[in-house]
Amino acid sequence: MRKLPVILLGMSLLATTLAEADQKFADLLYTNNGSTVTITGYTGTGGVVNIQGHIAELPVTSIGNCAFLICRNPVCSRLTSVTIPVGVTNIGSRSFGWCGGLTNITIPASVTSIGDYAFLNCYKLTSVTIPASVTRIDQNAFRGCRQLVDLFFQGNAPTWVGEDVFHGCTNATVNYLPGTTGWGTNFAGRPTLMWTTNASDKAQHGKGSRKQGRSR
Repeated sequence: MRKLPVILLGMSLLATTLAEADQKFADLLYTNNGSTVTITGYTGTGGVVNIQGHIAELPVTSIGNCAFLICRNPVCSRLTSVTIPVGVTNIGSRSFGWCGGLTNITIPASVTSIGDYAFLNCYKLTSVTIPASVTRIDQNAFRGCRQLVDLFFQGNAPTWVGEDVFHGCTNATVNYLPGTTGWGTNFAGRPTLMWTTNASDKAQHGKGSRKQGRSR
């Protein structure tokens, strides 16, 4: 009888291990903890990827560390567009590192943090919209995105910003909406620019509004 608790404990640990092991759904690898899903890898051929909001009837809440990192899967260099679903709160460290073909990334209004080196050397990104929900951007998040021209922030300036977030993004301008707070003449080393009342359209679609003038 004394062995029963030990056996039950072993079964519980085994179930936890199986639940958290990489599983496959379409072209994605993922883990689940019994209540939420983390995307951990990609096995497709590139192009456009629309991540589902639910996998195995569980909500997707995180893009895991190195999930689309080219060193894990060289095909990730062929990714051109990725849509992250509403419900994801975290974009992990190096999650899209070296995705050199990526031209579009859609970040939903549920994301609160962007990890270090998340978009390292995504050379072809020219604009990125950062939703108002984002309060933390870790160091070197957009390092080496040398073609990045515009970042459109839909809310207040994030309260936590790591070092060298835009290192190497020498042409990037940080655009922010009227009425939002925390912005100065520069943000994380890049100049800032306030947009007119059409700014929300610009931030949504990347075109269609006129600049009001650079902050001074």
